[in-house]
Amino acid sequence: MIQRIQSLYLFLIFAIALLLMFSNPIYAEFRMKHGFNPESVLMQYWSQFSISTESRIPVYSYKLLNMILLVLVGLGSLVNVFLYGNRKLQLKFVGILVLCAFVFFAILLVDYFMTKNQFENNSVSTTLGYQIVWPLLMFVFSILAYFGIRHDERLVQSMDRIR
Repeated sequence: MIQRIQSLYLFLIFAIALLLMFSNPIYAEFRMKHGFNPESVLMQYWSQFSISTESRIPVYSYKLLNMILLVLVGLGSLVNVFLYGNRKLQLKFVGILVLCAFVFFAILLVDYFMTKNQFENNSVSTTLGYQIVWPLLMFVFSILAYFGIRHDERLVQSMDRIR
């Protein structure tokens, strides 16, 4: 189970999903230009919710779809590690995992760019943080796990032909 490289990729996906669920880093921030004090922050985005402070009263908006996708990716990767006996089923589950990780990453980016377009005036500066790399890594690791499982399946099929 652990000897296979795709098991390591699946564990890394699970670890990143846990990181995003419990530490929940800020991946985007919208500030008034020429203001770096805390009052100049208009909006901050996390992977699970956003906070808008335009009216000086923080307004939280929870992103339920993001949380559901994050839980699906995390639990799916952990369950998938233990399906090593049935590679075809594991391949299907990893395909679903790739799709969920891509949709999660795409939702984060689309949400950021749609909000950025709302603040088109020059008085607002937008920052896309380095934390956006975590969902991208989940997507990349899920693709690598898919190719690793597919490679194992082809290797087993070629050995069956030789026997």
